[in-house]
This record gives sequence, C-alpha cells and structure tokens, in this order.
Amino acid sequence: MRAPVLAVGDGALGFWKALSKVFPETRHHRCWVRTKP
Repeated sequence: MRAPVLAVGDGALGFWKALSKVFPETRHHRCWVRTKP
C-alpha cells in the first residue's frame, strides 16, 4: 500500500504517533474545525 500524501486529524496524539511509525513520509495537517481559539 502506498503512503497517503497528507493526513488530517485532531489533537489525538496516538493517531499522529502511529501514522509517523507506519507512514513516516506522510505530511500532517491539524483540523481547523477542532482547534480551540
């Protein structure tokens, strides 16, 4: 399976850690809807 180009998620640290381990070349982007002002 090819790695995704971009992953979008909220502040769930486990998601980002797992993504970095499985797909280290995938870029991360934080969801703007779930960010606190």
